[in-house]
Amino acid sequence: QTSGAARLLDPQRIELDAADNIYVIDAKRLAQFDPFGNYVRDLPLPDGCAPSNLSIAGDTLVISDATAAMAHLYSTTARQWIDHLPLEHPAQGVLLRAGLLIAAHPTACGVYRRAEQ
Repeated sequence: QTSGAARLLDPQRIELDAADNIYVIDAKRLAQFDPFGNYVRDLPLPDGCAPSNLSIAGDTLVISDATAAMAHLYSTTARQWIDHLPLEHPAQGVLLRAGLLIAAHPTACGVYRRAEQ
């Protein structure tokens, strides 16, 4: 039986990174597990963020915020949030591929590219 921080209360989305680490959106938190399912940690979320969806490409994880029209990008290598992208509408789904963020809204899909750093 699982207890404490490792316990999932309301898992909504799950994604694997290139090293098979597991990321789970669970009840307003983002939990990380190792490839064997052992709890590693909760990733710190941006202030006021309620994660609703996630995607991973390379070492970058992106979450959409259920309460704001915002996508947040996290570097799993640097272990920090690296960018925050405003969206036209709150996204119900996100996908990160080839440097593009695709966000699914109730009536359309938006394609976003990060500004050159």
